[in-house]
Amino acid sequence: MEHVSIDDRIQLYMQRAYDIRINVDASTYELRCLEKDLDDLQTDILFDYSDIRAQYQDIQRSIEVITKTNISGTNDYDRRASGLNAARSVTQENEDGTTITINLFQIESDLRRKFFLLQDIFSLLRDKSQRIVTLRSTLKIEEELIAR
Repeated sequence: MEHVSIDDRIQLYMQRAYDIRINVDASTYELRCLEKDLDDLQTDILFDYSDIRAQYQDIQRSIEVITKTNISGTNDYDRRASGLNAARSVTQENEDGTTITINLFQIESDLRRKFFLLQDIFSLLRDKSQRIVTLRSTLKIEEELIAR
């Protein structure tokens, strides 16, 4: 199976959510099909959402620990600056033995964006699901009124 980046998957999820259009005059069958499409999309998103949420929370904890433990300086301003600078320049060794410097705030920003995008897609899917429930209820009431 081909590896697809999380950014590409998020774009795909956004497009799939956009493509699920709820027609006010939809039949019960069409609404059931839309419900299935929504359920399939929610299932596909769930693991990416959980993974990004965990990574986002992990990086926030890492930043908190680094900024609170790297507090050298003669006053509060210097100590805070020292902690923030430490989080901006964390060194990490790659598998090949090379060392790189990473900025945890940039990573946090990227993860925050992905987290909120996935959260917004879930919110959109819930809203669409609620509209389908409302339309199905309306159809049922109309059918009962017609049957009288």
